[in-house]
Amino acid sequence: GTAVHGGGAGLVGLDLSFSFLGEPHGKLSAPHDSMASDGVSLLRDGLRHTGPTLQALYLGYSLLGQAGAVALSLALPHMSSLHTLFLRDNGIDAEGALALAVALPHTRCLRSLDLSYNALGDAGVVAIAKALPRARALASLSLASQCPVCVSAHVLGLRTACISDATCTSH
Repeated sequence: GTAVHGGGAGLVGLDLSFSFLGEPHGKLSAPHDSMASDGVSLLRDGLRHTGPTLQALYLGYSLLGQAGAVALSLALPHMSSLHTLFLRDNGIDAEGALALAVALPHTRCLRSLDLSYNALGDAGVVAIAKALPRARALASLSLASQCPVCVSAHVLGLRTACISDATCTSH
């Protein structure tokens, strides 16, 4: 479903969860580019236009894949008010995680990031972890169901980090 929350100053919240942006005309495209090119263009261009006011973006379960993560990473620096980014279960792989990791230091207000149930792999998780010290506002990161890597809230410097379904640690 899609929900849009606007304020007087512009779009504040956008929920495109389960929108299947990566499913062109009812068929999945190639695994390494699971998001249809139209979906990538819509995501990239739309997010660049909402940038300054958007505070919460929910794209969970939308089949974004690597291409969607790359498109999002290009838009993130323009999203100066974003504090919540929900990317759960989108088929984002290590390359998508690397693109997001490059963008994370350019997010001034991002406090909560959910990358659970993606295929980030060790390289993707490590790339995200290395970007965290420069993503100063980030206080909560969810990596549930990721390959076990030596990741803890203390190591990541976060107040909350979820690295499995059953384990959330707070500081």
